[in-house]
Amino acid sequence: MSIRFTCPTCHAVLKIAEMIAEPRKVRCTGCSLVILVSPDEDAPNGLRTSVPEKPSKTGESEEEKTRQRNILIGVIVGVLVLLAAGIWWSTRARTDRAAIEGLVVLDNVLIDQGTITFVPAEGVKGDRVTLGIIKGRYQVSAAHGPFVGENRVEINSEKSGGGEAVAKRYNTESKLTITIEPGSITKDFEVQSR
Repeated sequence: MSIRFTCPTCHAVLKIAEMIAEPRKVRCTGCSLVILVSPDEDAPNGLRTSVPEKPSKTGESEEEKTRQRNILIGVIVGVLVLLAAGIWWSTRARTDRAAIEGLVVLDNVLIDQGTITFVPAEGVKGDRVTLGIIKGRYQVSAAHGPFVGENRVEINSEKSGGGEAVAKRYNTESKLTITIEPGSITKDFEVQSR
């Protein structure tokens, strides 16, 4: 005598040849799902069907999966915090340097091309900063600007035929000084050729 039962997933009607005494696995011909068929005296056909729970492929328990997920979330949060701190650090205002811009005039005419150098005085932390002068103008951001404190200023420009156009008292023998304050500064310079 064959016994009929219904697949709990696709509802295909299946049959087994005889009544079973122990739970048995049967593959559904409709959906290919493995079904656990167990004897059950209370069921109308004497069988109870269920889909067996699949074991984890990695053999990990739910607690282990939760722990691993929490570790991953912690690592991601840590990386994001470090990234945010790095961005903040790189974009914060520098307090040891200043932005500066201005014009440089030689004998009442804007210097066409040259350089302006800020040399930190003794006791001022930092290196010299040299900027280009183009069409009389120089400019630099605080990230690359001169260091805060007293700085000697050297201005150079070549004559069209060669040689230095600016008098030595404004470059190699310069006594020009400026006190650099944090923030942004505008400072124009007037120099002479003699």
